[in-house]
Amino acid sequence: MAGAPPGGRVERERPGRGDRRCAGLQTRTPRPLSRRGGQRTEGLASYTGIAAWANSPADAHRAAASALAGGEAQPSFVGNFEAASGPGYGVLLDDLLPGWRRQVRSTSDLGDMLASATNRPPTTDVAVAAARYDAATLRTAEEARDRTQQVRVAELRRRFVDGPVLTMPAVGRGTSDTNDSVGIPGAGTVYFHNFTQSGQWGRLEANGGVLRAADGATLSVPVTVPLEGTTLQGDGWRVTLNAGWVVQPAARPGSFTIVREK
Repeated sequence: MAGAPPGGRVERERPGRGDRRCAGLQTRTPRPLSRRGGQRTEGLASYTGIAAWANSPADAHRAAASALAGGEAQPSFVGNFEAASGPGYGVLLDDLLPGWRRQVRSTSDLGDMLASATNRPPTTDVAVAAARYDAATLRTAEEARDRTQQVRVAELRRRFVDGPVLTMPAVGRGTSDTNDSVGIPGAGTVYFHNFTQSGQWGRLEANGGVLRAADGATLSVPVTVPLEGTTLQGDGWRVTLNAGWVVQPAARPGSFTIVREK
């Protein structure tokens, strides 16, 4: 097998657990994707990279298995599930349902397509099925991971939700690395690496954490000092405002927001 399979995935800019998932650098839309939407974009893109690279079905199988294993090594499935699971679904569908790619529609679910292709009803003996995956060991590991994660989420909620922040519109174009991203229930997702966003209001560059709101409408970064002027900086982030936009105090004490100048 020559070379190595594609490592991450790049999703073209757009306006405006089962299987485990690995992450890469992506450009993003302001709107959060549904699971099915993520499968059709990130999942199929990840599968396509492997399908184009592989010299044989065996190569594709090995690369898909590697993607799944890489996804399991991630601390969270947030922003990672579809890219890791997409190759697995794709190569199995290649084996079981030739021509499946021509059947993909905007409402398609790769899991449903695979279940239909196997023509086998779901198991009714959950205990037996779980034992095949060493469920007891998995549960112990997941419960320990969850306890650690809850501490992490509480700390991020304190910084990005309850504490003083700078909030700006999320409309525009940019890039983000989903590695190590963490979801805060009811608030959104925090991205930590290589985050950029450009819009009418200006540009954000951050490597210390950015909260994208659950509705995709705003971005927030922590604030530790008063902000003024057109170049704003904080711990791990920098904002440059375009003409016609200003920073002003927000309703929450110590917080700021970027708005169009009146």
